[in-house]
Amino acid sequence: MRFSNKFKSSSCSLPSPDGRLVATLLPLGIHIRVVERLDEVANVVPLPDELSSTAVVSFQWSPSSRRLLVATADVVFVTAVLPAGDEEDSGRGQLFRAVIRNPALPVVGKPAFVGFGSSDDQVCLCSAFGIKFVVFDLQTSKTVEISHPKLHSPTSACSRGFSFRPASHHLALLTRTAGKDWISIHSAPSAALVTSWAPDTIDAQGLLWCPDGRWLAVMESPAYGHKILFYTPDGHFFKAWTGRCSSDGGSAVGSEGEGRDNTTNVAAADLAADEALGLGVKIARFSPNARFMAVGDTTRRIRIIDMASLVGIWQEQINPSAPSASSELHTFIEAAQAISPPGRTSPNNPDGAISAVGASLLSFDKSSAYLVTRLEDAPSTVWIWDLRTWQLCTVLMFHANVSSAVWHPSAARALLVACDGEQHRGVGFVWSHPSNAPAVVDYSRHFSPATNDGQPPNVPMGSHRPSWLSLEDQPLLLFYSDGKEFALAAPGANRGSKASSAGLWPKAASSACSTIFDNGSWTVADQRREESPLQLVPAEICTEGDSDLEDTFHYKREE
Repeated sequence: MRFSNKFKSSSCSLPSPDGRLVATLLPLGIHIRVVERLDEVANVVPLPDELSSTAVVSFQWSPSSRRLLVATADVVFVTAVLPAGDEEDSGRGQLFRAVIRNPALPVVGKPAFVGFGSSDDQVCLCSAFGIKFVVFDLQTSKTVEISHPKLHSPTSACSRGFSFRPASHHLALLTRTAGKDWISIHSAPSAALVTSWAPDTIDAQGLLWCPDGRWLAVMESPAYGHKILFYTPDGHFFKAWTGRCSSDGGSAVGSEGEGRDNTTNVAAADLAADEALGLGVKIARFSPNARFMAVGDTTRRIRIIDMASLVGIWQEQINPSAPSASSELHTFIEAAQAISPPGRTSPNNPDGAISAVGASLLSFDKSSAYLVTRLEDAPSTVWIWDLRTWQLCTVLMFHANVSSAVWHPSAARALLVACDGEQHRGVGFVWSHPSNAPAVVDYSRHFSPATNDGQPPNVPMGSHRPSWLSLEDQPLLLFYSDGKEFALAAPGANRGSKASSAGLWPKAASSACSTIFDNGSWTVADQRREESPLQLVPAEICTEGDSDLEDTFHYKREE
């Protein structure tokens, strides 16, 4: 295991989607570092005067990794990350800056969602309490407002309330008017209405596009039974899935396998009873190649194929007596006999009574060959399925509840698992092969993770959880920030190997020529503004924040 040096960080510190840059929001601006040259600050982006870094509700990279978005309740700031002409920013044009003031009037609270849309030139906002859904076009300064988005909580708005179609980038939005669900399709990038219809649902709970863009899936509420409706991109109804295996050729994958014959009939009877009672779809996900769709309901089964047997179970072992610098604090052993995963317990529920059931996690890997699942009543266990052989591949059992299980964005069969609790703060588990135990990435051995004490309550970042660094053609890399410093780690690099951390993250070398990576070679004063069609005064006499209009766009471009 090898770690990079530690660098200044904050609760808003994120690697770019392409894995080449790291952005950190600090009071004086946004610091940009290049992963290949972490010792140098490649750029410092100043913040608008009216934007406070302590009241941030959203901090995001654009899909292309060329721009950043910083948003508060009344200001949205979008900026390019590197100056024009930089070798790391080739072809990105002039430095882009845009400020949207009072984006959601009337201001009744923090917006439920603010983020990039299908491209770098589109920003989407869902206002508090579902008043409206707003799409901003940063190129034309036009705004499209759509009333009554149905799903407007911070957790459901971006995951189930709207979806962008791959390739064509059409926006599908779920709304509700006069007690009836509606789906509207909007073109890109203008967000003009293409078509709308009322689906055959009583209380739809989400929609999502198929990865190949052929179908739009709409999920009915679990209270009204198993029901997923499939529509063509132009809104024509194709078919409905109602959970009956005999009618649609689908089947179920059991998260516990068939290890106990005396429970088979009982499980089948329970499944039939659940269907009769109408316990419906709770979560659904498409595989990246659009070949599979995993569906989880309120039972202990994932609807994909026939049940399979257990193959291997890895149990986490924690050794409290191990020194902090030892790699033996978290280890895994393979179970020698059939066991049952531990259930959900809490201080308020010492008897372990189940308060929630069904699937809570479904995720396909990049190759669509593996599926990871988790159940509500077994939150410390994850099941990994091999869809090529239709068998359960591996079971990972932890001492704490699993908070996230994320596949690598570009590498196949690489899973990063994080758990809740102080013993797992700053610890990640990387699974990549069925016959091997997960690798333990313990950042607490590199530096003691800090807490969020003293951070503003409205800052959503800073969970002290490792995440993938999506850098193509490179070994698996992890990013971690404790709110004060951040570091990278390469799980596959051993301390005893000839490769050194200097090879992964070489230190800056002095050069006679001045580049953007030379400290002090680029300053804010060296940039010049370009005239924008949205400027009301010449760029030469415009200063940051000067505007008599409070509810309008304010764009600025800099070279």
